[in-house]
Order: sequence, then C-alpha cells, then structure tokens
Amino acid sequence: MLLMIISITMSAATGLNPIIVGGGLYTASLLPKPQGALLTSIDPEIWKPWIVEQLFANNQFLDYAQNADDMVLNGKVVHIPNAGSGSSVVKNRTALPASVTRRIDIDVTYALDEYTSDPRLIENAAQILSYNKMTSAMGQDMNILKQYAAEGLLYSWAPDSSNIIPTSGDAVKTHLSGTTGNRKKIQLEDLEEAQARMDEWDVPADGRVALFSARMFKQLVAQLSTSDYKDFSRAYDPAKGIVGELFGFKLLKRSKVLRATSGNTFRDPASSTVAATDIDVVMCWHRDMVERALGTVTIFERTKDPLYYGDVYSLLVRFGGRKVRADNKGVLSINQVNI
Repeated sequence: MLLMIISITMSAATGLNPIIVGGGLYTASLLPKPQGALLTSIDPEIWKPWIVEQLFANNQFLDYAQNADDMVLNGKVVHIPNAGSGSSVVKNRTALPASVTRRIDIDVTYALDEYTSDPRLIENAAQILSYNKMTSAMGQDMNILKQYAAEGLLYSWAPDSSNIIPTSGDAVKTHLSGTTGNRKKIQLEDLEEAQARMDEWDVPADGRVALFSARMFKQLVAQLSTSDYKDFSRAYDPAKGIVGELFGFKLLKRSKVLRATSGNTFRDPASSTVAATDIDVVMCWHRDMVERALGTVTIFERTKDPLYYGDVYSLLVRFGGRKVRADNKGVLSINQVNI
C-alpha cells in the first residue's frame, strides 16, 4: 500500500506511468544496503523507556506513593488544583440565619528536582540497540543518578521534628560511613509506637509502609522469636520489595535511607556534608500521604566528536515529590539516638 501511494504521488509529479515508477521503486528496494548506513546516532526514544525502567529498578518504595506524573507541566513543575476545606456541620441548628463562608482554594505547586549525569564517551553508540548493551554502556551512570533521585525523594518526604520517634534499645556501634561512637538500637517497641501514632492520626491501616536501611533492619529482625519470625515473613514478596510485616507496616529495605544530624535535622543527600555524630533513620508513611512525580527524561548526544573520537552522551531526569497533608501527618521517622 505504501509503495502504491508513493508511486501514484511520484507519477503525478513527474508525468511518468505509475506502473513504471512502482517497478523502479521496487527494484531499488531490493538493492543491498551498506551495513550501518542509516545508523548515524542512537534513537533517544529507545533510551527513554530504559532510563525510566532503571530509575524504578530496586527502588520498589517508589510504588508506595501517589503518582502525580499527570500533573507535571512542561516536564518541570507539578501543579495540582486543590479544593479548600468543606463547610461546617451543625446538629439541631437553632441560630438563624446561618453564617455564610466562602471556600478558599489553594493550588499545590512545586518544582521537580533536576538530576544530570556527567557526559560519557561511548564508541560506536549507533550500534547500541539492546537493553543489555545500554546497561553496559550507561548502566553505572544510571545507577548513580537513580540513587540520588530516590534519596532526594525521601528527603522531600522527611517528617517535621514533632513526628520523630527516638530509638530506645541498647548501645550498638554506629554503621554509617564517616561516623564514630555508639547509637541506641531500634526496638520492636519503637515500631509499635509508630503504629500508635498512625492510629491517633486516623491513618488507614491498609497502605502503611516502613523503609529500613540494611543495618537497622538486621537489628529489628534479631529481636524476633522463631514463631514471631514466621508470622513476620508471611508477607515476604520480593517482587513488591516487601521483606516482612510488623505492627501493620509493610517493611521495605534498601542499602540506605536517610541520615540526620544528632539534633534530628535531615541531611540533604545531594550534600557531601557529614559529621561523626550523624544518625540513621527509618522512614514510615502511608502510601496516600506522600507523592512522587516524574517529569522530563532526556538524553543529550554529540556524535562524532572530533576531540574525543567518539560519541558523547549525558542524561537528565526531573523527579520529585512532597508530603500530601499540610499538617504533615501520615509521615514519621524512627531516628537513632547517640550514646
């Protein structure tokens, strides 16, 4: 059909018989083509799905949040129309006329963080057509970028100072890099306190999650009896990132979560500032009380660079989020205590 359409169009423009034009086009299509003649650069549209896929790989906690991708404007800013509070209700009203109030709508707007990789030289980039080859060429850069993006999102979800529960266990040697001394272990009672806080806030029981670093998770599990561990492990679902369930929380785990100062000020993961007294953190939230949004995903390229004798590429991802409730309820953390 395509050949017929092209033949008719070309014959109308040249005045030649459409059969002759079609025959010529068909014959030309049979001629051998030099290998790679049409591959002058990679196709960014092939890479974009790979970038998004890699961003979420091994970061299953990203699935336990509201998705605001549809609210992103121009790939940079999230804008969410937000209805104001409802009117008051009075039982057996006796005073008339009733007071008239006007609803004030306050829209939610926030900018997404921009994460960019350093430029990478790739030889023969036009031949990189499979995910395996993409991972080989750009995998290390993508791993670093997704680590920064994931930890940056957790930082945007960090609770305020009134929603922090201190660890209450015995002394244990600190495990965070660049720190010294001892910290109090996390106890089962600390996670139980987190459950009580959620209950007091009337947070729905279904959808609560707690994200542990590998070391703090090990401290918690060590306190479980054999029978407790059986109940705990019934929720194990590696596909969803769930490593157990306790006190109504689906427990998730990654190499690290967030770190904070001894005064419970959360460290921005983008900063290299650390102190010997920094502490580790367990993040607890309800999936409806936090939000994430993915904006622009771009790969930049400069092919046949004469200075580097190859093709140069870099990645850009705009990603961010927020706590949904203005009063910050529904999100808390369990922070280590220095000893």
